[in-house]
Amino acid sequence: MKSLPAGLLASVVVAATGCSGSGVHAAVGGSASCAYIATFRGHTYSGVTVHVAPVAGRRLGAAQFPPCDDTGGSLPAGPGERVAVAKLPGVPSSVALVVLGQDHVLLVRDPKRLPAEVQRLMRAPV
Repeated sequence: MKSLPAGLLASVVVAATGCSGSGVHAAVGGSASCAYIATFRGHTYSGVTVHVAPVAGRRLGAAQFPPCDDTGGSLPAGPGERVAVAKLPGVPSSVALVVLGQDHVLLVRDPKRLPAEVQRLMRAPV
């Protein structure tokens, strides 16, 4: 029975470190050491956290996250990751993208110049 608590502890540690896929791009503003940055059609997009789930428009293809070396060189860098993206209705895809399957984040070209449609999604509902 002594191995049960150790096994449970190991499961909690694995879950806490974010072992889903590469795990490096799973949380915007979280404790991941790799930035939530992707490229799509030759442009770079940054992730912004939203409090209102965006409605996805027309599917556009896949954005590419670069490999992330968040191990301090002790392990090889993880592979890059492709994620499906869609249009955010009312916003050009050159400005913002919806990440399909993630309702808490958008990809934006310029986080300092966000259109009203994106800003509304970033405010928590009252």
